[in-house]
Amino acid sequence: MEVQAFEVENIPLHSCENFKDRFHWYMYFCAFSAHLLITACGMSATWFLPVIPVLQSNDTQINPLETPVTTLQLSMLVSIPVCAGGLSFLFWSKILDKFGRKTTMQFLSIISIFSLLVLSFAEDIYTLVIFLSLHKMCISGSMISAIVYTSEISSDTTRGKMSCLLSIQVPFGILIGYILGSVTSVRYFTLICGVPFILYLVLSPLLAESPRYLLSKQRNFEVMKELRKLRGNMANIEYENTKSMLLTTTPSKQSTFLSIFRQTRSRKSFILSSEIIIFDQFSGITAVVTYVGVIFDSVNTGLKGNEVAIIIGFTKILAFSISLYFVDRIGRRPLILFSIFMCMFSLFVLGVYFHQVHIGSQLFDNIRWLPILFIIIYIIVYSIGLGVVPLAFTGEIFSDHLRAVGVGYVLIIAVLVSAIVSFIFPIIKDFYGLHWCFWLFCIVSFVGFIRIYLTMPETKNKTFLEIQNMLNGM
Repeated sequence: MEVQAFEVENIPLHSCENFKDRFHWYMYFCAFSAHLLITACGMSATWFLPVIPVLQSNDTQINPLETPVTTLQLSMLVSIPVCAGGLSFLFWSKILDKFGRKTTMQFLSIISIFSLLVLSFAEDIYTLVIFLSLHKMCISGSMISAIVYTSEISSDTTRGKMSCLLSIQVPFGILIGYILGSVTSVRYFTLICGVPFILYLVLSPLLAESPRYLLSKQRNFEVMKELRKLRGNMANIEYENTKSMLLTTTPSKQSTFLSIFRQTRSRKSFILSSEIIIFDQFSGITAVVTYVGVIFDSVNTGLKGNEVAIIIGFTKILAFSISLYFVDRIGRRPLILFSIFMCMFSLFVLGVYFHQVHIGSQLFDNIRWLPILFIIIYIIVYSIGLGVVPLAFTGEIFSDHLRAVGVGYVLIIAVLVSAIVSFIFPIIKDFYGLHWCFWLFCIVSFVGFIRIYLTMPETKNKTFLEIQNMLNGM
């Protein structure tokens, strides 16, 4: 069905004075509802913290298993679900494109709730492994679904801000998990992890489906219905821009990994987003956050692991909130360049400090708070740029028919690089010293700064069509 639209030639979408969707409550409501799934991802990341000590306990009153878990069983419980979650990115993108963003998130929520219910009452290790793997697969699906959905319902002038809001939900969920996990039983904490999914299911009938998905399926009447709710009087302009975008692409019946490499601009999209994700992970954030308790212990702060995690959680949420103000004002490129440069500086200082400790120098004996200060600075500057821009950039750099599969494969790369960084960190620490860990991350960050400065385009306030045209000209 063809929908009549008024003339849109020579009218840049971001310059219209009546662009009321800048603060359109319904668009934010849809995004916030989808972000509930990201909050659940953050809470899920903390599940092992309260659970592992319980499963290792000899007290049958708190341990749901008959006997404490063995080392092999614990390794299975930790590693198999992580692998299952990482590999599941391969097919969630296809499900997104086949059934739609909203329907996929509803399905993920139902399966997640079911898996958490079984987990909370499980009494053997194999049930735990199977249903935790199922839950981690749903978590991966939730991540890719929320990223794609958020980028597609957002206006061009708010897409960065929406992605920042999405990025805040991970540390927010982690913070909730650390707090509730320390004061509730394993069963109740597992059930609480399902609350965001329940809230999403309750709100989902009120949410819009992605107009770009609907248009790709030629459901034109539904496209305009959703666009009017999301864009108000700018619905026709958005419709024409989206239709123009689809006309410039050549979608296949089934988008695959090889589809990304069939066009020059899609190859550039994948290379650019993958590079940024790789440099993001090699900035060392995963290792620093994972081993921050060890780092704090090395300077005798007296803080417990949970207390450190809560401090870091509040710090990250504050920093992500700051990025909300800047990402759509100064742009993605300046923000990530500032972030990676300051991370590089903080990592260099931390390396110098721990090198002096390693050689037994007394140079910093009177300023033992120095590593704490620069770890906090590092986390703040990371969160402002590297913590939010890669997801925002990845969600908008791919063309419509490749967005789901492109984001899925970039997230797989992020998981693999994160695993590599987490694996090599303790090895380098034990064989060469903690200072070389920080210097290695500093060196890679320097390479990343140069590479991003030379290759990353600015996407602030650009339509998806403008971004694709820009890639053609690079």
